[in-house]
Amino acid sequence: MDSMDSAENVENRFVACCQSLEEKLGAELTICQFPIGGPQGIEGVVDLVEKKACYFQKGDHSENYQVKEIPAHLQEKVQIYRQNLLEKIALYISEKELGEELGLKFLEGQSVSSQEIKELIRKMVISGRYFAVFCGSAYKHVGVNLLLDGVVDYLPSPRDREQITVFSGENEEKISTLNCPYSLGLAFKIMNLPFAKLTFVRVYCGKFLPSSYIYNINKGEKERVNRLMRMHADKQEEVSEVKMGDIVAIIGLTHTATGHTLCSEKKEILLEQISFTEPVISLAIEPRTQKEHDLLSKGLKSLSEEDPTFHHKYNSETGQMIISGMGELHLEILVERLKSEFKVEAKVGKPQVAYREAIKEEFELDEEGNKIYKKAMIHYLHKKQTGGAGQRAEV
Repeated sequence: MDSMDSAENVENRFVACCQSLEEKLGAELTICQFPIGGPQGIEGVVDLVEKKACYFQKGDHSENYQVKEIPAHLQEKVQIYRQNLLEKIALYISEKELGEELGLKFLEGQSVSSQEIKELIRKMVISGRYFAVFCGSAYKHVGVNLLLDGVVDYLPSPRDREQITVFSGENEEKISTLNCPYSLGLAFKIMNLPFAKLTFVRVYCGKFLPSSYIYNINKGEKERVNRLMRMHADKQEEVSEVKMGDIVAIIGLTHTATGHTLCSEKKEILLEQISFTEPVISLAIEPRTQKEHDLLSKGLKSLSEEDPTFHHKYNSETGQMIISGMGELHLEILVERLKSEFKVEAKVGKPQVAYREAIKEEFELDEEGNKIYKKAMIHYLHKKQTGGAGQRAEV
């Protein structure tokens, strides 16, 4: 396959993806980038707003790229995409009747800078009707940084969302995020590390400080914030405060679980709850040795804190520990984590079924086959102790 064939392949796949977005999601697309194909697939992207080509070096994990002129063979197609982009912007301005200086400047055909085009695209995206489209390959380290730049340029910041919904009992109300007298956050993830338990929190209004106290509204418990950490992959950066819109990992919270609301004051309000699907498959699990029993219990508790779709319980009727999850692969991964993180060689299998039988009535048959009922029921208690766990049964 020559390079032109590959370039055409990349373009066709991009067009197919855009059509799929429109058909399946009913999305009104604002295409901001166009892919550049080569012998090895996608090699770069064309920025339709800045009118520049970005080429990425193969295997460069830092994703450095070179900015060049748009290739001659793509000029015509890029011009068509850019014209479509500008027409959508013009249509949006007409529909919204934007009488501001920038809107009039655009409609009158005056020269508009790339930064001004970005401002208009941002308004379109924030309206909720239009969706900015970027392209690239995370696997090949192409376009990821440009996508993150697009998040900053086009997606709404916390200041664009002036109100949030909170719930008090069965009632709901809107509160201002800018003028809220107290701080609110939502715990959305738990991570247990060897040195500490991290509670990931999204701050909706106000700010949180280290060495302070907050209230877990769901549990009605007062919690101490020991430290605030900003996470960078597997690295942590300690910070002195976090404000509205920040995502932070808090060290020191003991009662907080995924979906809990945190507040600087003791209030009877909750942020919107996170709903989780009930598990669909269950397995019995047991440690290979008795010494690992406590490690297994500790590991199951830790994993269920981190993953709300993972449940575990002890079945007293069968004497088995039962784990439940969203599928076989889900449970396989968790069992592997028990082995790698908690050093538990666990055995898994099908859960036993506890059958119950009950005496409904007691009678004898006479010579003619008629039932003769007895008034007294038989009661027997078996107890035997030989120094071990002992035996007990009642009939």
